[in-house]
Amino acid sequence: MDWKALGNYVLLIGLFVAMVTMFNGVNSRIDALNDRMDRMQAESNGRFDSINARMDRMQAESDDRMDRMQAETNGRFDSINARFDALYERFDAMQVENTRQHDDLNRRFDEVFEVLRAFEGRISRLEERLDVQSAEPVE
Repeated sequence: MDWKALGNYVLLIGLFVAMVTMFNGVNSRIDALNDRMDRMQAESNGRFDSINARMDRMQAESDDRMDRMQAETNGRFDSINARFDALYERFDAMQVENTRQHDDLNRRFDEVFEVLRAFEGRISRLEERLDVQSAEPVE
């Protein structure tokens, strides 16, 4: 056997072993990088889940606050509406009372005018009597 050829084979086998070792190193580095990326993905998913859960809680709290504010606002508007209703009822009652008083005043004015007309009639009769008496000769 040729020692030179055997040296070349040994050199080729050494190169092959070195290449396999190098590929195994690259492969292990790729595996390590893949594992690291998986851990980072899991951490980021955990962070996103945490942020998502926090946002859900904040949204629920905001919805609760909005519901309470809406209920308070509705209660205030109901109170204001009730006050306006009471005020309208008072105005209606005042209008009814004013109408009644107006009717009473009209009735009283009518009575006063009747008395004045009667008084005017009496004055007219007195004037007529005075005119008749003044027209008669004095004896």
